[in-house]
Amino acid sequence: MTVAPCYWHSDVPATSSCRGCFRALCDVCTINDQHFTPRCASCFRRRRTLRLIFGMLGALVVNSAAVWGGFRLKRTLVDERPYDYGAQMAEVQRLTEQLRKEPCDRHKILDLGELMLGAGDGRGTLKELNAFLAKCGDYPRLRRVTLAAHM
Repeated sequence: MTVAPCYWHSDVPATSSCRGCFRALCDVCTINDQHFTPRCASCFRRRRTLRLIFGMLGALVVNSAAVWGGFRLKRTLVDERPYDYGAQMAEVQRLTEQLRKEPCDRHKILDLGELMLGAGDGRGTLKELNAFLAKCGDYPRLRRVTLAAHM
């Protein structure tokens, strides 16, 4: 029985074969991977490149999910926390109650928007004004307050 020659060195007998492409390999051409599986140089490079690409893609997916989840958690925590209006808290509550009774009172929404904006609550101001505009239609005097709240 004759032994097949190495695919690269034709005068040297093969001692193993590549598990990727089944080429005959001599001791010089054999590269063992982490599981001591014999591979030729081209199959070893291809396998290493694929593992690197899939590893990087996996890390990218995990990091993206972690970053998105962190932003989502932060945004949720910020949105659920009530804003501290300080001395104007009673006035904000009073105007909010009056607007619940009369939702389209234009003077009260303007007063509430200016009061909330003066206290520094831009998000709350936009939330209230957008809800008013959705229910009651356009009110040109609110544009100045919404612009300031966006800034």
